Amino acid sequence: MMRSHRAPVAVIVAVFAASRIAAYAAGIHLDPDPLTWYWQYIEPALLKERLLESLFYQHSQPPLFNLFLGLILKAFPVSYGMALQVAFIAMGMLSTIGLYVLLTQLGLPRVARTVITALACVSPAMLLYENWLFYEYPTLTVLIFASVALHRFLDRNSVAAGTAFFSLAAALIYLRSVFQFVWLLAIVVALLAIKPRRVVLTCSAIPLALVALLYAKNFAVFGTTTTSSWLGMNIARVTISQLEPYDRAELVSAGSLHKVSLVRPFSEAAAYSNAVEPPARRGIAVLDRPMKESGAENFNATVYLEVSRDYRADALWVMRNRRDAYRAAVDQAVALFFSSSTDLDFVAANRQKIEPYDRIVGDYVYGYTPHWRKIGIGVIAAYLFALGYSVVMVANFVSQRRAPRAGESTILFLVFTCAYVAVVTSLTDLGENQRMRFILDWPIAVTVTSAVYQLFNLPLVHRRSVRDIRDLGGIS
Repeated sequence: MMRSHRAPVAVIVAVFAASRIAAYAAGIHLDPDPLTWYWQYIEPALLKERLLESLFYQHSQPPLFNLFLGLILKAFPVSYGMALQVAFIAMGMLSTIGLYVLLTQLGLPRVARTVITALACVSPAMLLYENWLFYEYPTLTVLIFASVALHRFLDRNSVAAGTAFFSLAAALIYLRSVFQFVWLLAIVVALLAIKPRRVVLTCSAIPLALVALLYAKNFAVFGTTTTSSWLGMNIARVTISQLEPYDRAELVSAGSLHKVSLVRPFSEAAAYSNAVEPPARRGIAVLDRPMKESGAENFNATVYLEVSRDYRADALWVMRNRRDAYRAAVDQAVALFFSSSTDLDFVAANRQKIEPYDRIVGDYVYGYTPHWRKIGIGVIAAYLFALGYSVVMVANFVSQRRAPRAGESTILFLVFTCAYVAVVTSLTDLGENQRMRFILDWPIAVTVTSAVYQLFNLPLVHRRSVRDIRDLGGIS
């Protein structure tokens, strides 16, 4: 980085380092134990010994995070816990620098972007998710750098930046099942409307082909049309599980619902023995083994393909015929989405060590309240503000008949992604919706901060910031 950025970046790095040292001293650390039993992970023995085979035959999740875990286990078979800790801290540092670069691109003054970045990197949620072995933290890192690459692509017509953006967007699809092809397709269509078609298609061709290859493999091998076969089981929690047991039993007896609806979604394979035929063995460990070596259920077993399809069909029936139950569940999912992202059992042990700090930030920044089902009033206000700002921005483009500038398009990308994730997760799942919001708080904060500068008649790009952006050279 150039000299003009050395001081603020040094401050940010110092704050980041000090906060991580303090967190470690408080006893906060990453526990590698989830490797052995989390539903989303291929068991460690297969990751180490049959990595490529297991990834190819994984239908329950997109493959990228399990690829990351497998490479760590192969490279550090004994000290993998420390390697994962270092990797997640590195992701945190990269996300922090990426946020600073993004705020620079959007033209915020140096002091403002330095303070915002420093505060963001020491937030309780960042400290806790950085020490949780799950894919939300890597997803945040990829999303931040995708935004940086998008701005550079739009601002400088850089084919390299455009290719980087689409590659990172494809990586999100390979990383998190909430990001599906429809999300990327909408972005491609929007960019085709404001950039030369040849440039957009050139930059997106290979990433789109890689995404199409994943979908084609899943359809050819498993008959699924998404990157996760769990769609039916997830939707079942918002639909079938909301019916009373006696109601479900009567509907099954009447033939309206399948027998799987008598079983709680994500139950052990044996629970479905009376509902589906046992699948034939395929000689593939990740598909044939009903249990992992740890004794945890293997939800990538072949039986769950048919189970999930039956759940999906029944869930659609409930959506059509028991609309009140589905609406009530969606209402719960939305409330949970806007509740505290740190109020989660998986981070509870670490959260206890910074509980006063987390409570203060939750009460006075996010506005969490015991009323309104612990919804964050400040969070809702920020989301509504960002959405309203985007609508006004689009209306302005239409009335002036002009294309959005690079910063405006980047903000629209962030808000669109936040809205997409919020809607999809609230309509299709109920259980841990608040963790799904973790990756969106930074994009919303970026949008709100940029909007405030513009609405208070502060130029979006100051002369000083223009020079700063130029100083960033290849990074901006």
